[in-house]
Amino acid sequence: MQRIATTLVIAACALGVLSDAQARPPCDPGQPCVVLRPRRPATHFIAELNGGSSTYGGGGLALGGVLGVGGKLRGFPPIFYLMGEFSYNQAAESGSMPLSGTGYRDDRSFLDLVVGLRIYLPIWGPIRLFGDVGVGASYVSANLEQHDGPIVAADGWMSLFQFSGGVQVRLFHSLSVGLRLKGVVGNEQAISGLYNLVGETLPIRTMATANLVWHF
Repeated sequence: MQRIATTLVIAACALGVLSDAQARPPCDPGQPCVVLRPRRPATHFIAELNGGSSTYGGGGLALGGVLGVGGKLRGFPPIFYLMGEFSYNQAAESGSMPLSGTGYRDDRSFLDLVVGLRIYLPIWGPIRLFGDVGVGASYVSANLEQHDGPIVAADGWMSLFQFSGGVQVRLFHSLSVGLRLKGVVGNEQAISGLYNLVGETLPIRTMATANLVWHF
């Protein structure tokens, strides 16, 4: 059995060398032999999936997707993409109201729609840093549950400004993986009444996610 396995390995290696040799163009005797690799097609679109956690309040689920179109300018290393993003995140927080001391639990979720600009900067080999900024709108839903008291709810749309950055490794021509940190700043009109009850202001929403990116 061992001899058969060894024979199969040697045969596979021999076939690989033979096929590689056959794929090379013939070289003239006494002349340098240059093998030209086929040029990979340029990619101008990205489709990205993000998954991780909110890092503000008590934390919660953070999911999202990004679509982008763009490319690089000749002789200029950065790569630019116009991007659109749809994301969802939630968080929960508990505490005591400043005046009455009544305990409460605050649950909130956000659906964000964003358009913006992303820039990639190649660092070394397949490693790239990236950053993006965008503006958009968020639909927020919040529930404030007071201990031994009523549940107060609020929801509505609000405008937002988003910024993020991270690192990606391009494993293959059409696939990258990476890490992303994102912050979102929004106005407080939709849920300002709930935050006034507990003596707080709406924090900057921060999220940490892993991402998987297709290039095509």
